[in-house]
Amino acid sequence: ASNSSSIIAVHGLGSDPDWAWTYWEVAGGVEVSNNVMWLRDLLPHALPSARIMVFNHDSAWRFDAPVKSVQDCGNQLLDAVRTCRKSDEENKRRIIFIGHSFGGIVIKKALVTAGQKSAEARYQSLSESFLGALFLGVPHDGSPLTKAGVVVSYITYWLGSRTELLEALKPGTEALWVLNDAFLKGYGTSEHHIVNFCETRKTQKWGIPFLLVYICASPAQCWHHKASSMAGKANVMLECDHMRMNKFKSEVDGNYQLVLRELIEMVERVQKGSSALVSTK
Repeated sequence: ASNSSSIIAVHGLGSDPDWAWTYWEVAGGVEVSNNVMWLRDLLPHALPSARIMVFNHDSAWRFDAPVKSVQDCGNQLLDAVRTCRKSDEENKRRIIFIGHSFGGIVIKKALVTAGQKSAEARYQSLSESFLGALFLGVPHDGSPLTKAGVVVSYITYWLGSRTELLEALKPGTEALWVLNDAFLKGYGTSEHHIVNFCETRKTQKWGIPFLLVYICASPAQCWHHKASSMAGKANVMLECDHMRMNKFKSEVDGNYQLVLRELIEMVERVQKGSSALVSTK
């Protein structure tokens, strides 16, 4: 319906929908999950009118990785969303994205592609339906730790590792600057609700090189804090590390409440009639 919304979550590099959004903690050096996937188990109770989905894309880079670019990932997201919007009723739903880490880069690429004048008509309607996005630890200016990932990728190339996506996330990459500039020009108005979330704690696990880790005492002085923020948009700090920004233990989790607050505001905006994928239900 015209006053309903679709919330679409996009995970980062080297992850998958189940692991990315499900809470876990370390017990005796082992990751133990409580099987709470907040998009499935918590959010539907808070936002019953919203359709909640996850984008099931292959973001592997270390083993048996697919050969694709950031543009390819963005196109895949657009095609997946379009597939879920076949009826007139679905096409009236406003779109809200949630992106963790590299997932936010994919979201921006998809929206910039859809918003181009030369974009195919099937994509333009998605741009017009976009309402807002929550970026969880998205390195808009790149991540210095991708260099370590590239080294690992070269060492394990015989296992099917790829460097394309890692190379695209190097600090200061012109393509990232161009993407961010185009995104803000197209969607940086008051019509769109854009919020960035940054972590406040060091990340302890190094299984994925695409992490944003504090290397100084003051968050305001950290390079990555600047990299994961967006000029002119709200930046909210979460009391967690990069790996837990997208995982919440229960409905009383303080970080969940901060994220939920922004989602509620967007959904209520849709219900009041604001201007202009794998289901978890």
